[in-house]
Amino acid sequence: MFLAITDAYHLLRSRFRPAVDPFDVLETRMRVLPHHLDALVHMNNGVYLTLASFARWEFVIRSGAGDTFRRLGWYGVIASQVVRYRRGLRLWQRFTVETRFLGLDGPNIVFEHRFVRDGETVARIVACVRMIHRTGGPVTRTALIEGMADPRITDAPEWTARWTSSAMMPMAD
Repeated sequence: MFLAITDAYHLLRSRFRPAVDPFDVLETRMRVLPHHLDALVHMNNGVYLTLASFARWEFVIRSGAGDTFRRLGWYGVIASQVVRYRRGLRLWQRFTVETRFLGLDGPNIVFEHRFVRDGETVARIVACVRMIHRTGGPVTRTALIEGMADPRITDAPEWTARWTSSAMMPMAD
């Protein structure tokens, strides 16, 4: 329940904040709250993924991509993501999630999220988002490039393609 309220807050807040360029780094300020903690009294590893999702939504809304995707009848789902932790975050600590668009990996949109406290990256997430038509079926890379209509769009760095291919799962067990 509380996460649903937090999610709604981030979405609503994003609508009233200044627009950002899709190639800028968006800084989302956050704080470790009591419901973020695990039994060891630091932020639970799964909470990083949730907070990255909030930051990604803010990025998509403030960059205008959300309006484009809605107009085209598309929505995004996480195809894959990887996280690396360096240090823990403790109750009430302030931190920033730096979100940036890395480019395309095949038909996926690749984002990076860096969790930064006092100038140090404490965790990093790379997320691949696959766009889906509301009427069903995935959005092709060609349609994605045409729909995003920005000549600056390029492929994500090579290391993301290597990581994505190493994380592939078979289509059926």
